[in-house]
Amino acid sequence: MRVLLTGASSFTGYWFARALRAAGHEVVAPLRRSRGEYDSGARALRVRLLEEQARIVENCPFGSEAFLDLAARETFTVLCHHAAGAFAADTRHLPEVLARLSRRGLMGVVLTGTVSEPDESLGTELRHAFNADSPDRGLTAAAVAYWCALSGLSYGKFTRPNPFGPLEEARFCAHLVARWKAGEVAEVRDMSLRLRQAMAGRSSP
Repeated sequence: MRVLLTGASSFTGYWFARALRAAGHEVVAPLRRSRGEYDSGARALRVRLLEEQARIVENCPFGSEAFLDLAARETFTVLCHHAAGAFAADTRHLPEVLARLSRRGLMGVVLTGTVSEPDESLGTELRHAFNADSPDRGLTAAAVAYWCALSGLSYGKFTRPNPFGPLEEARFCAHLVARWKAGEVAEVRDMSLRLRQAMAGRSSP
């Protein structure tokens, strides 16, 4: 297959590109900026390594004129939309993007998401987003599913837990390890719990 993969400079995006390439697929990875702007840190290293796994298209954020031009002139089997978590940016000109890709033979869309999104957890109670950027991810999923249905495209969702491993920025997992190494108890705070407490007139701990 020929795969158009967004978000490939991210930690999980790089590993998606690598797995797709290892499975024999051709990967095209549009980046939001030029190579030179990824000049330090883990993301810069991932971009350099990404060149071995995919054909990079610079200065091509989702829904931009450059992205629409790419969608109009090249043929892809699947759009793997590894969205960044901002609804407006992740759905910019979405109907036109899908229309142009469809005219060139697109079969379907795979959207990535996280377990922190609304309604991704288990249980029968109202399942709020777990953190501040997750409501946007839920809106993106609803929009992509809707426009895929109208466009006659297959739609799939890849929901990932909190990933960790090589080429990761020092974020959540690094925080946990640092706390445990110091003999402290690590905390994970649930935004929906804070919301319920605020609505009940109590301050969060």
